[in-house]
Amino acid sequence: NLGVALYRNGQYSEAIETLERARAMRGGKDPGHQFFLAMAYWQVGRYEEAVENYMEVAQWLANGQRAAAQYRFRDEAETLFLDSPEGMEMVLKAVSDQVERRPNDRALRAVRAQLYAATQAWEQAAADWASVIDRTDVSRTWPSLRQTVCRDLAASPELFDLVAELRPDEPAVWIGRGQYYALRSQWPEATRDYARAALLQ
Repeated sequence: NLGVALYRNGQYSEAIETLERARAMRGGKDPGHQFFLAMAYWQVGRYEEAVENYMEVAQWLANGQRAAAQYRFRDEAETLFLDSPEGMEMVLKAVSDQVERRPNDRALRAVRAQLYAATQAWEQAAADWASVIDRTDVSRTWPSLRQTVCRDLAASPELFDLVAELRPDEPAVWIGRGQYYALRSQWPEATRDYARAALLQ
């Protein structure tokens, strides 16, 4: 993509122009391009537009849309924001303002939880992830969104343990981590967590 190539080449204004034109032609979101658009706006000092684009696509991911490349681009954007403490503070404030206005919006809380985790603010991240779990429908399908959230949390043991302390009686917490272990062929650990979940249901 030309817009991404321009961004990678440090031509941020040209990247913005190209990516905005591509978005208009496609009539909506392209998550990968939108993360690059957010980063390009950030690089030229147009922080509000950067945050707006970042939040829109980060919420899309938080609503269960799964694409490994998009997560890489999200992480790249967060790393760019983290390069400046003021930058991450600005992004967190913008997301927190939205959470205050829409406290039941699961996707917004997931975005803020991800940002807290990126800054290693583990307790705040855990509190938001617990709220995300509470706001996710209970489903018996495999994998449910609730279980997927918990499975993803298992990749960060410190964060998972804090969430598990907050929601010890939530079966999806243990099913999610059981799935995480099962996908890595760690059968004794998976069996232990599945057994714990079974006792809670």
